[in-house]
Amino acid sequence: MNPLLAITERTKKERRHLRLVTPRPKTFEPPKSSTEIVQPYDRPKTRAECEDAPRPCPFVGCRHHLYLDVNERGNIKLNFPHLEPEEMPVSCSLDVADLGGIALESVGEQMNITRERTRQIESIVCKKIEEARTVLREFR
Repeated sequence: MNPLLAITERTKKERRHLRLVTPRPKTFEPPKSSTEIVQPYDRPKTRAECEDAPRPCPFVGCRHHLYLDVNERGNIKLNFPHLEPEEMPVSCSLDVADLGGIALESVGEQMNITRERTRQIESIVCKKIEEARTVLREFR
């Protein structure tokens, strides 16, 4: 079954609210030995590298992952507090973009926001694109 269809079949009653997690300041404790240092892992750096990665995407820290958002103050917003990252039917905003044009309601369901908020975001983005076009025309 298409994961997008599964999302749109949910009723309004099943919709969960966002949850904001505020980080608490911690004191830094340096590692006691070199074995405690976490080694970097091979996280994809480009879309081409991540297209064939397993889905749902295991890289929750990626800026395109739909599970959480981090604002300027460092607060973490859990978009789907009722799900674990591996339970998400669609986990990457780039996968949604690859689908092409889809209904605002479907996009809203995937991002756990209302259809109206999706329309507002679309309007803001369209204005920014038009402003960029105007600036680029001036440089010709």
